[in-house]
Amino acid sequence: MRIRTIKPEFFIDEDLQDLEADNPGKYVMLVFAGLWGNCDKQGVFEWRPRILNLHILPFLKFDMAETLGILTEAEIIIPFEVDGKKYGFIPTFTTHQRITGKEGTEPAKLPSYPGKIQPGPNGDTPGTQQGNDRDTVGMTGREGKGREKEGKGRPASKQSQSEQTAQAPKPEASEQAVVSLTEKSLRRSVEEKRDWLVKSFPGADIDLELEELVAKYRKETIGSDPWLLVLRWFRNIPDERASPKAGGGTLAEETREANKQACRDFAGGGADG
Repeated sequence: MRIRTIKPEFFIDEDLQDLEADNPGKYVMLVFAGLWGNCDKQGVFEWRPRILNLHILPFLKFDMAETLGILTEAEIIIPFEVDGKKYGFIPTFTTHQRITGKEGTEPAKLPSYPGKIQPGPNGDTPGTQQGNDRDTVGMTGREGKGREKEGKGRPASKQSQSEQTAQAPKPEASEQAVVSLTEKSLRRSVEEKRDWLVKSFPGADIDLELEELVAKYRKETIGSDPWLLVLRWFRNIPDERASPKAGGGTLAEETREANKQACRDFAGGGADG
């Protein structure tokens, strides 16, 4: 088993969730994630269900071969044979995994997938085509978006390792930096002023609104004052979702008062300090 990367979006991917729900007790998502650690640097693993079962969920009772079949039917993995031996291939592996160190410089341990990634209409690669390079880590593949799609439709086996390591990680790292900074800023801002939000918007589900706010702005640069964005968001919640406190002041006044209260709380003075 090798150390691999898993993105947060993996756990909320609709296609994988549907596949998991349609096959209860088959552990489709966990097996798929576990396969990454069994792949060599090109996304190829040995198709040995009994051995894979020892590496992935060995204490749970399920049929590994059946789960591999489910992933194959969904075209999330692709089986192939070389010299009479069976292997599996994850088409999106090299797009979403950064291979470094000794493993990155040494030759691949297993044979390369001999097939090609066939581009669909307009140059994209739909889920119904074998070996597609979709949006997401592994699954049906919607874990990365935007610039991560560059280079789609190219045969994975034809790309050199230098191309794979040089092209994919750079846009992914840049986008992830924006996501991380924005999300952290919004979450920190809400947590710091949660009590005030609860008091001012008694009908709002703070956690639900926070998740929707993060989902909307997570890939944008929101500036140096995330609290203003949070406040605007809660002030614009539809009436059926929240009831803002009657008689509230202007946005600027509320912002100043919230910051003053935060300072008083920090100093230990409380509301009347």
